[in-house]
Amino acid sequence: MRAALTAALLAVASGLLAFTLLWRLFPLRALRREHRLDQPLTRLAGMLRHGFGQPRMLAPGERGPGLTHLVIRRRGAPTAS
Repeated sequence: MRAALTAALLAVASGLLAFTLLWRLFPLRALRREHRLDQPLTRLAGMLRHGFGQPRMLAPGERGPGLTHLVIRRRGAPTAS
């Protein structure tokens, strides 16, 4: 009896997972394809600039939070003693 209940719950959960995945992936199929392997050095430079440089931190609308973030990161996380 418990095996049947477990199998039924597993089937329902798998069905809900499949439905959710399809619901979220179908809109992606409608998008235009983009060739992402062109200009590898330019893309790498952009990734490094945005990943490590964080240019939005000092953007005009983000200066306050950005500077606070920089100060916190410079000091480092407090250590437990």
